[in-house]
Amino acid sequence: MGFLETTVHNTMGLLFDATIIGAALYGVGCMQAWNYYRKFAHRDTWQIKAAVTLVILCDTIQMALLSESLYSYLVTHHGDDAYFAYVEKTLIVELFFSGIIGLVVQTFYAYRIWHLSKKWYLVAYVGVLISVAFVLLCIYFELCLHFDTMAELGTPKATALSISVNGFTAACDISITVIMIVFLERSKTGFKKSTDMVNRLILFVFNTGMPTTICAILGLALIKGEPTTYLYIFFYLLMGRFYTNSLLIILNSRDYIRNASSNAHSSSNNGYSLQSMPAHILNRSSRDPQEISIHIDTTTSRVEDSDISRRKDDKSAVMV
Repeated sequence: MGFLETTVHNTMGLLFDATIIGAALYGVGCMQAWNYYRKFAHRDTWQIKAAVTLVILCDTIQMALLSESLYSYLVTHHGDDAYFAYVEKTLIVELFFSGIIGLVVQTFYAYRIWHLSKKWYLVAYVGVLISVAFVLLCIYFELCLHFDTMAELGTPKATALSISVNGFTAACDISITVIMIVFLERSKTGFKKSTDMVNRLILFVFNTGMPTTICAILGLALIKGEPTTYLYIFFYLLMGRFYTNSLLIILNSRDYIRNASSNAHSSSNNGYSLQSMPAHILNRSSRDPQEISIHIDTTTSRVEDSDISRRKDDKSAVMV
């Protein structure tokens, strides 16, 4: 039993809020998708383009199902307060498409971890978390399809599955964020421009990973703390939108991140050596054009003693 009294505000009100906020995030996602297809689609592999298309398609279906659920509650059954106790099947089906979005986006991040670290065991660890979370979601989805009332969502079995789904989702998102930040930190070379580029990457990884992680953690806490309200449903309904936007923002920000090192050549005649720079950072762009890499060229100028003595007579003509 939760601490809050069940009212129309923390049930249908939260469903209404989730639909409005979700629609705004969906609009942002559509704008990001248009920008991606216009600027980046021709550069990327078919797998990445297919992932973007699938995510946008599922996001559109999910938004339509959520809107239909709200319409049924507030318009079709307007004035019938007793109907609020029933579960709209479209609200349950929406969960499945949200799970597909999470599966695709998390798999994309696992792919990025492989290119960044080349550690198969890290990818395997993240892959296990992704797979378990999706399988549990499918089990939860199949169970909820047989429910007729909202009260059944609070049964012990349904609650345990919901907690497990949110727990594995949060663990996966946190693991992805931490692994990517750690390896990006290790890739810093000491060059200002390359460091700025890596710092931008770290900032994007952190900022795009936090919304989904926070939603999963809050959903995990509220399903147990406030099971009679829609607080946990509110956060779960927003996760699909955040996953979609995190994928598209990362893909569309590649030029912005690369601009951090666009002036690397102009600041490179200080004679520093590139011998200490990791080879995988220097060479990755030639293998994977869709990856963001750090490439710095330097020019070392050497002045021999003979040149100094030979140029002493030209001091009046040349300013050194």
